[in-house]
Amino acid sequence: PSGRYPELDSYWDDFLRNRNVNAMAAAHFQSAGLPVWHNLISPKLPFGGSATGMGRINCMSFIPGNANAYLVGAATGGIWKTSDDGKSWTCLNTDLLPALSITDIAINPNNVNEIYVVTGDMFAGFPGIGKSLQGQFSAGVLKSTDGGLKWNATGMSFSQNQLMVPQRMLLHPVNDDTLIVASFSGVWRSVNAGKNWTKVKDGIFFSMEMNPKKPDILYLTDANGLWRSDNFGTSWTWKGGGYSKTGSFRISGRICKKYHR
Repeated sequence: PSGRYPELDSYWDDFLRNRNVNAMAAAHFQSAGLPVWHNLISPKLPFGGSATGMGRINCMSFIPGNANAYLVGAATGGIWKTSDDGKSWTCLNTDLLPALSITDIAINPNNVNEIYVVTGDMFAGFPGIGKSLQGQFSAGVLKSTDGGLKWNATGMSFSQNQLMVPQRMLLHPVNDDTLIVASFSGVWRSVNAGKNWTKVKDGIFFSMEMNPKKPDILYLTDANGLWRSDNFGTSWTWKGGGYSKTGSFRISGRICKKYHR
């Protein structure tokens, strides 16, 4: 109300109090034999507000064959890599990308130097708003063939005024030239390693997952419920899952993966 930021000391005191409470809680969980989560990247100083000093991670992708190596994509912060299970991080030469917001990362399991990223912030805005609430809109899908040292545009490119908001990107683990992207502008598919893309479904979609045992089977959510594809997105069947198709809610986040032996 006064137009002035609160004093940093008050935030610092709150931070220290919460840290002590969290330490006691962790000790309790440990003594009870329960799992304890540890922060891999701790802030050096607490800052007030959601836009100053706080990084927001949109996605994470593990590098096949190396349990200690993975990538994270940040909102307006590019792509970062760790090779020592989070102890240290390096930026994957993404400071000059046409959009620094990263929605999703796909690593080719058959060639880990081949990496795809779909730019943009999955929380950039909602359909009809016409403005970015958090990060940037998408500039499309970019590709690296040298582990992230250099990045090149694919056949999917957008400008900021097209207001593209991607949500999820998947790469087929066997037919590794085939990718699919779900977005607020529909579902897009490539069968030639990103050179060309075809829109396979119109609509506004929030999440997409692959069946871990049958990769041709995909699950997709919109504002009304669940869709399924048995051919990696070439065609889709409405599954509903008990939801009303005329509802006004949305299903977001990651779809739960449940499968039986």
